[in-house]
Amino acid sequence: MTLKEAIVKFDTEKSNNIPDELKIGWLSSLDSSVFHTLVLTHDNPNNISFSPYNVDTPEDTVLLIPEPFCDIYFHYLAIKSDLYYSDINKYNVDLTLYSSLYLEFERYYNRNYMPKKVTPCFNV
Repeated sequence: MTLKEAIVKFDTEKSNNIPDELKIGWLSSLDSSVFHTLVLTHDNPNNISFSPYNVDTPEDTVLLIPEPFCDIYFHYLAIKSDLYYSDINKYNVDLTLYSSLYLEFERYYNRNYMPKKVTPCFNV
């Protein structure tokens, strides 16, 4: 899924007046978290890299979470939108859906990519 596709899907399915710049920042925050908590802690045979997104980032930039887990982006934008509009009831529903999908993605990632070996560091 590309940056543009994620925003178009969200805008199509959830009415909002949130500036694209803010949505791009939210998507950048999510992918930054994925990169630092999953990609950097596991083998990276595809040499995945990440640079924060901003309004100058090309719209066809491919986001880090692959199919079939791309709905994570919609639900992440939804929870951020719910907070933006102070709608706690929708937030709770969207957070549950997001958390469930993200956990499924984490399990997939852990099954398919070996964690990096961490050497304990002891002060003597």
